[in-house]
Amino acid sequence: MTTFTAIDFETANPSRASACSIAAVTMDEDGTILDSRADLLRPPPGRDYFHPINVSIHGIHPDEVADAPGWQEVVGDYLEMCGDGPVVAHNMAFDFSVWNALAAELGTPTLDFPRLCTYRIAQGVLGWPRGTMKLDQVFRHYFPSESFAHHQADADALACARILVAELGDADVSLDWLIDHKALTGAPTRRRRPAPYA
Repeated sequence: MTTFTAIDFETANPSRASACSIAAVTMDEDGTILDSRADLLRPPPGRDYFHPINVSIHGIHPDEVADAPGWQEVVGDYLEMCGDGPVVAHNMAFDFSVWNALAAELGTPTLDFPRLCTYRIAQGVLGWPRGTMKLDQVFRHYFPSESFAHHQADADALACARILVAELGDADVSLDWLIDHKALTGAPTRRRRPAPYA
């Protein structure tokens, strides 16, 4: 059965290279969790100041990451989790840019797997207006009686993974079909509206 890995980054400040937290969840298309991992990260030198706005969003403070590993120390473990892909995120353009900004800063591997974006998929499946498909909004649509700790990387990665499985059912397509027809490759591009799922 085809599997995927959902990821989520949190950043210390507006710099994409300031990742201070990452989590990943590997799941199959039936929704079974096969692996999960979460790490606080010490942002690279020069990217390691914590902006009050970012702290207010995710609640991570500098002292919490003082002894945390740097991205270069854990990237291999996350690459192993990703296997051959696909890698999934809600607003993949952000998480893709964080991973690759860290790669540029530290000389670590870039994110070269096929990518799926549950935000873009929601545009096609749900047809909601732009700006109404944030992670918590889409999660509430599919799981109205549940909640999760939004902006905590582990909770966000799991929510994203569950959303993808729900979107597969909503669109009545397989994960393999989604990879073949909707996977993102190369640098992110802006599209006003995704192609329909028909």
